[in-house]
Amino acid sequence: MKWIGLFLVLISATAIGFIYARRYADRPLQIRHLQSAFEMLETDVMYRMEPLSESFRRIGRTIPPPVGQLFVRAAAELEKGDGSPTERCWSKAVQACWPDTALKEKEQEVLLQFGHTLGSSDRDHQVKHIRALIRHLQVEEALAREEQAKYEKMSRTLGFLGGLFVVILLL
Repeated sequence: MKWIGLFLVLISATAIGFIYARRYADRPLQIRHLQSAFEMLETDVMYRMEPLSESFRRIGRTIPPPVGQLFVRAAAELEKGDGSPTERCWSKAVQACWPDTALKEKEQEVLLQFGHTLGSSDRDHQVKHIRALIRHLQVEEALAREEQAKYEKMSRTLGFLGGLFVVILLL
């Protein structure tokens, strides 16, 4: 019975290491999805004359979760029709979907700042803000890839070694 417990401790610690490693792997991918979503939004702003909620809904169906869910949630907030400004609807969507992402506070701040400009200026200024956001996300993606290269394998290894250390202490 003792060996089963020790084995479970080792497996649990290893699983925790793999969970942390997965977050390092997911972050660059999710930033890439954000870039794609905003490129689609840029195209919609430039060439389509449709409500922002429809653009958000279409983008949300195209981009995989959890990033796609952000846009679906923003569309739902906009369609409530309770008179909330676009900025508040976007902010609610970002904060509601944030726990499901592997993104960091830097990206959240950038997205919330983008919400301040969303729907409050003409088409040219919207496109400029979207392009600036995409450039910023490209920089963040490069940094996230560097972090992934540094810490993904280390997290897996530390999870296993930490579990092994606890098992040795319990023996």
